[in-house]
Amino acid sequence: MRKKALIASLCMVASLAEADDKGIFVGVDFSSTSSPLKYVNSGNMPLYSYDNSYTDTRYSLKVGYQAYFTRIYARYSTFEYKDEKRDKFSITDGALYELNAEYIPLFYANESKEWAVRGLFGLGCGYNSSKLTEYDSYLLPAGESASGAQNYMEYGYQLGLILESSYGVSVEVGYRARYGNLQEFSDGANDAVFSVDTTEFYLGVNYLF
Repeated sequence: MRKKALIASLCMVASLAEADDKGIFVGVDFSSTSSPLKYVNSGNMPLYSYDNSYTDTRYSLKVGYQAYFTRIYARYSTFEYKDEKRDKFSITDGALYELNAEYIPLFYANESKEWAVRGLFGLGCGYNSSKLTEYDSYLLPAGESASGAQNYMEYGYQLGLILESSYGVSVEVGYRARYGNLQEFSDGANDAVFSVDTTEFYLGVNYLF
């Protein structure tokens, strides 16, 4: 009896996956974001290292492909930071471009196959682009200046749950963490780095074509 029940459950899961869980999807995420931004220097610099803590609300756009128990997508979002502790710099025109790969196992599906619950376990990697503006010259090594945008790698992970329907609409809730540098300056003997560790609790709405 137990074997028959297990086989029936597996067949139901397989039939749901084969029916309509494959295709291109688009989505938007709304997140409550916490971002400790650190200014760290080394060598003989006139200012001490210090950090700022930011909390704000952001949104990001997604487009990708879902196939059964996996999905791959690109994500784009924007950001800005102003030094609220000492008012010595602003980081503007910030943009994040990344590629995500996720494992989305099926946890539960109702008998009519109208809705299902999935887990979400993923990794993200990409790069950020930003400009250092309105800055105190003592933040940087002597002779160094900020001119134009800088681009650096950013990486992290996300965990969550997805509630999906047979109409192609899904809603997800999750936790996302990202790590990386925003700006780096060096004259060979002295270094100055602006880095950020971002954590987000987010709500996402997606549509699978």
